[in-house]
Amino acid sequence: MNDSLAILIVAAVFYMLPWMLAAARGRRNSGAIFALNLFLGWSVVGWVVALVWTLSSEDRAPAPVAAKPKTDWLGRPMTKPCPMCAETIQKAAIKCRYCGHILDNGVAKA
Repeated sequence: MNDSLAILIVAAVFYMLPWMLAAARGRRNSGAIFALNLFLGWSVVGWVVALVWTLSSEDRAPAPVAAKPKTDWLGRPMTKPCPMCAETIQKAAIKCRYCGHILDNGVAKA
């Protein structure tokens, strides 16, 4: 009786090994690995998939790429920095939307 209980415990630990490794590694998707292992681990394929998922590296978001400045059809920039706050604003702007600075665009004021 004790031998069969020990075998059952060892089998249960081996069966849940992918989930235990995921939890030990701090995987953020260890709950999904647990569900996959619990419901599909009885098939060897489900267990292997759970184990591979556990041991694979975490997906990292790609590094953000700097936005290319907008240009008109001649390639001239359509934005400029505000002289007061240095935020990027539209080239035709009259007032900065960030700091409220009134811009002098070289237009004669009536």
